[in-house]
Amino acid sequence: MIRFIETFTSAVLTPAVMLLLLIAGAAVYTCASPHKVALCFLKNRKERGGNSLSATLTALAGTLGVGNISGVALAIAYGGCGAVFWMWISSFFAMAVKYAEILLASHYRIKEKNGYHGGAPIYLRAAFRGKAGRCLSAFFAALCILASLTVGSSVQSLAAAESAKEAFGIPPILTGAALAVCAFLCTVGGSRRIEKVTGALVPIMSGAYLILSLYIILCEFENIPHILSLIIRSAFGIRPAIGGIGAFGMLSAVRYGVSRGLISNEAGCGTAPFAHARAAREPAEQGLFGILEVFIDTVVLCTATAVCIIAAYGNSVPADRGGMILVSNAFEKYLGAFAPTALCIAVVMFAYGSIICWYFYATECISMITGAKWIAPFFSLAFILATALGSVSGGGVWLISDVCINLMLTTNTAAVLKERNTVRRVSTRYISSFSSNSAERTEIASSIRSRGKASAMPHSETEAP
Repeated sequence: MIRFIETFTSAVLTPAVMLLLLIAGAAVYTCASPHKVALCFLKNRKERGGNSLSATLTALAGTLGVGNISGVALAIAYGGCGAVFWMWISSFFAMAVKYAEILLASHYRIKEKNGYHGGAPIYLRAAFRGKAGRCLSAFFAALCILASLTVGSSVQSLAAAESAKEAFGIPPILTGAALAVCAFLCTVGGSRRIEKVTGALVPIMSGAYLILSLYIILCEFENIPHILSLIIRSAFGIRPAIGGIGAFGMLSAVRYGVSRGLISNEAGCGTAPFAHARAAREPAEQGLFGILEVFIDTVVLCTATAVCIIAAYGNSVPADRGGMILVSNAFEKYLGAFAPTALCIAVVMFAYGSIICWYFYATECISMITGAKWIAPFFSLAFILATALGSVSGGGVWLISDVCINLMLTTNTAAVLKERNTVRRVSTRYISSFSSNSAERTEIASSIRSRGKASAMPHSETEAP
């Protein structure tokens, strides 16, 4: 059964995801012109209100996780150095998709007593009306909840446990239990406490990890051209090989580069929009922060990890070790005995930020689909157990995570394609608002900023203002 799932993921899901991501990204770049939106935002940022920092940091906490460290190491181990190139390619198109999904979440968000709420389950119902929309919305929510119990908790706990065992010899179950307790103490305070914790955690953990990586990169500065050349050559299987081994190497690089890249930046997966929809900013502007997230996650942090791994191992990264062990050994080559400790602290912070953020995503799905408050305590218990027991789980959680993320991305990206005219129209209205007179600008800004109440939520591009 596991073999069948692996084959299905490799032969069907990953090619479908790549194709959808390519089509959706190209469609957004073509019709919505996010670069023009960015120029308008930069030129007129003082005229617009709304603080998006809290929403962006919350989304980054879920985006910046062990995928940036362990996931990258495993991608190179199984797919070769060329996997890094395909991470870059996927991120280019993922930026456009993330812009569009955040725009849609903000556009179709609903206003309740405790603020705005929005996400893929809502705009899926808008894109696919009737029974199909309700089914797809429930399907996505179920996948998101399952993903929160794997990539959102178990995978994070497993990586943190590997790092803690490597650095201090701590039994994995103790690390998992500690993470579970800390996650409970944070999530019991609701979304406000999660926002406060992630707001403090994200700058510290990303900055500290980047400093460690930059030190290693500086140590190997003369070899950077060779490393980049190796990444490009390996991406297309141009290596000494016999028969079809080179082609197989290229396919492996594509598969692991794209899948790990998607798990890392989560673009197109429909998760980050849950956090961004809460920000009181215009949809087109909020979408730009999604582009920034993908850039920070994949282009900056994932690339930093990849360069460190390749600098330490060359083109022979062993595939028989855990991802965190690979990174720890690579860092130890340059940082000495201090490496495991420093890496352990960074990984635990990344893992904890992702865990509490994914809890928020899952609870938002439960609220949007069922609205039954009695379900929340049972899910909280399951999530805490998954966090604790994930520390002693095997590599199978990565496979489940791959399947969940790919299915979520397929469903969500289909909605983005279906609603591409809405993305185009909202983006165009935002751009044109700066060429309007003062009265028209105020009216347009007010129309775009407020999406109405749940009872009046638009369900098609023609019904939306």
